[in-house]
Amino acid sequence: KNDNLNFTVEDKAKLVATTLCTGNRSEEQTFASGKVECNTTLDDMYIGLLNLYDYALASLDTTCTKPSDLQCQNYNYLGAIGTTGSSWWLMTGNSDYSYEAYRVKNTGAIDATSCNTRASLRPVVVIRNDIFSTGGTGTEEDPYLLR
Repeated sequence: KNDNLNFTVEDKAKLVATTLCTGNRSEEQTFASGKVECNTTLDDMYIGLLNLYDYALASLDTTCTKPSDLQCQNYNYLGAIGTTGSSWWLMTGNSDYSYEAYRVKNTGAIDATSCNTRASLRPVVVIRNDIFSTGGTGTEEDPYLLR
């Protein structure tokens, strides 16, 4: 586990540059697709945050249709991660209020809140597709080991 996010040269060689979707979404705007978030992008990035659409997509509850739906925390494996700690930021801002961005509360619910609110960061990286797991179960106590 590398808590300080200092990547070694060996670690960096396993990453792939990707496009991050940084568009803003209204709390009442339905999740038809991720096009809203991908309306604005940052190219060739190696580390970022999860966007709101991708978080909502992880919910198996079909009534999760917009950011204000509490059902988005239901059957959401990403939301369960939050229950063990603090709230964490998503990449997506609130288009209704420029001083707000979305976060996942420790209950797993989505929350649009002021950007000066304290919350954790959960960095996201893209790993080369030729890197296979050599062990681990994917839990915090036993993370995947990569070649």
